[in-house]
Amino acid sequence: MTCIEKGAICWRGPIEALAAAAPFDAVCCHDEDAEIVGKTVDALALKGER
Repeated sequence: MTCIEKGAICWRGPIEALAAAAPFDAVCCHDEDAEIVGKTVDALALKGER
């Protein structure tokens, strides 16, 4: 999975380590990973608001 910030790759790694990529503008992943990646990104967004 790859995370993008301001048009540049800012992090690349496994879903389990996605929090290490924050903040980012976009996440690119395989279609089969889209659901879990979406849930993980949503959870990170909620954490950031607290």
